[in-house]
Amino acid sequence: MSRRHDFLLPRGRKYLHWSFANALTFGLWGDLEEALELLHKMRDAAQLYVQQSGVTRSWSKNVGFFVHCCPSQKDIPGPCALHIIDLDVRTEFFEASGMNLRIDAVIEFLDAQRALGDSQLATEVHCGNEQRFPVV
Repeated sequence: MSRRHDFLLPRGRKYLHWSFANALTFGLWGDLEEALELLHKMRDAAQLYVQQSGVTRSWSKNVGFFVHCCPSQKDIPGPCALHIIDLDVRTEFFEASGMNLRIDAVIEFLDAQRALGDSQLATEVHCGNEQRFPVV
C-alpha cells in the first residue's frame, strides 16, 4: 500500500474477535463506547509512533491512519489493525484494495451513532472534505 506502511495491533484477546476485524462491525456486538475508546487510543498511539519514529523511518508530513472496511466476510483480513500509511509514497495497491477507511471517518460515524442512540441508525458520514457518503 505504501513504501512506508506499519501496523498497530491492540493488545488483548477480545480484539482478536471477528467484531473488531472489520470497521463495519465496530460497536455492533458490544459496547459502542468501548469501540470508540479503542479507536481513539489507536489513533493517539499511531500519532505518537509517527512523531517519535519520524527521523529513523523518514515519515513525511502526509501520514494517514486507516482501518479496513470489508463488504463481505471473505474479505476480512484478520484481527483488528490500524494501518499507518505514508501517503506521499503510497503504491497503486492503496487505491486498488478499496478497503481503506480513514479512522477519523469511523470515529465520526460512531460518534453520530452514539448521539442518535439505539433507536436510529446514522445514514451518512461526513469525512471532513465537504463530501458526505451515504451508509447503505
